[in-house]
Amino acid sequence: MSEILINPARLSGDSLEASLGLGNHEGSSMTVYFRPGLHANALPTNYHDYDAPGSFAELSYPIAARDTALVLTTYNKSRRVLAQSSYQRIPGASLTELVSLNRAVRHLLFSGRYVGTDSLGRAARLEFNDNGQVKGLKGFRSYDVNTDFIGGVDLDHLVLDADTKHRREMAYRHSHDTLRLYAARWAEGDVPTLVRGRLLFTLVRR
Repeated sequence: MSEILINPARLSGDSLEASLGLGNHEGSSMTVYFRPGLHANALPTNYHDYDAPGSFAELSYPIAARDTALVLTTYNKSRRVLAQSSYQRIPGASLTELVSLNRAVRHLLFSGRYVGTDSLGRAARLEFNDNGQVKGLKGFRSYDVNTDFIGGVDLDHLVLDADTKHRREMAYRHSHDTLRLYAARWAEGDVPTLVRGRLLFTLVRR
């Protein structure tokens, strides 16, 4: 489970439906119940491990110095811990769409101002932000970082202006504070594969 979306507006009686991101590809949901769990600061849920009959899970909220984390703990029917995952709050994330993972990845890998050169040696200035906006990349206004590596997609890449007719993929590589952007194309085969092409930009984060 890659992310959990909890919107207080979904509270109904003593329960709340939370949206789940599964494996960066599929979506699901679980119900969180506002009643005592096995441990202090833990709330029972209807989530369970399908590979472990009788399993159940609780969502707890240990409070750290910086922020409140969420921990999803799955138990077997004998109440032994099967798995435990910790989740951090993403500031500014939507409460209506399951996009927190995308925002966190954009912030970690791209957000900032860059200077450098394009493939012809001309000066380039680009800016990426957490909300998925890009400036300085002629003809494009938005970007997202691919986190869904299915089928033939086994290449780190951006998707530019995803919901438009001029959508484009662009491969990338990071090396310390240097970002390199490459052309990318789809190669036909039994499974379409995204292939990295020529270098387009060499940029340094400022």
